Order: sequence, then structure tokens, then C-alpha cells
Amino acid sequence: MISKKIRYVLFLLTILSLCGFSWPFSWLFSHPNNEPFGTSAWLENQIRILESQSSGLDTNVLRLSLMAYMKARKQGFDDKQLLTIIDYSKPSTEKRLWIFDLKTGKNLFYTWVSHGKNSGDVNATSFSNSLGSLKSSLGVFVTDEPYMGGDGYSLR
Repeated sequence: MISKKIRYVLFLLTILSLCGFSWPFSWLFSHPNNEPFGTSAWLENQIRILESQSSGLDTNVLRLSLMAYMKARKQGFDDKQLLTIIDYSKPSTEKRLWIFDLKTGKNLFYTWVSHGKNSGDVNATSFSNSLGSLKSSLGVFVTDEPYMGGDGYSLR
């Protein structure tokens, strides 16, 4: 006779296998995009890959970010194939920053990020590219190495 404990473990294993036990561990595996860069097939495939790695990221924000990335890369920017997305429609009290490695399709970071002092309180509502405005800027940025700034870990 099988003990009650063994039956319980077998039951749980059966349920887990029926529910797709591997899904919580999908982030461990890379998902390269083999479509030609810059094509609509590449864009749609990249959206599918990154959505599987990005909890809470709006599909339209992801699409616009990838389209801007494609344009920047075609102009010769980004040899590292890293994409950072900040969704300013979310309040700063929620995680709203994603960093993706586009070579592997992995989500490297999903965390909180602040916005410029004069962009708003909890929600960023005002943006500027003017020097000294102390507002967040929208658009595509090329960054350099990280450093420890006065407000913590930062990018140049």
C-alpha cells in the first residue's frame, strides 16, 4: 500500500505536469530572434519573445520602443543590442523599467525607476529636452557605462 504522503506527492507532480510545470522557469532559457533585423517579421517575433519575459509591460509601449530601437540601430547606434524601456504611464511607485538583451531575448532587469524632479509627483506628467529643466526626456538614448551617482546606481 502506498503511503498517504507518497500519494500526495504523486498527485502534486501530476497536477504540475498537467499545468505546464516549465512555464515558471521560461526565463532561464534564451529566445533568440532569427528573423532578419528590421523586418515586420523581426518586430512581431521580438514582441512575442519579450512579452513572454515582461510582466506588466503594455504591448503598445513595447511596439513603439522596438520601432524606435530599429530606427536607431539602422542609423548606426547600439552595438550592444540592449533595450531599456520606461513606461511613464505607470506611477513611480510601481515597477516600470525593463532592460532586455535583444540577442538572447532575456529580461535582464524589471525594477522601479524615478523620473525628473519637475516631471510630476508620483506620475510623470511633464517632459522636456531643455537643459536645466529637471524634467525627464522622452525618446531614444544611447548610454555608456554605469556609475554610482549621488542618487545611486546610474548610467552616463
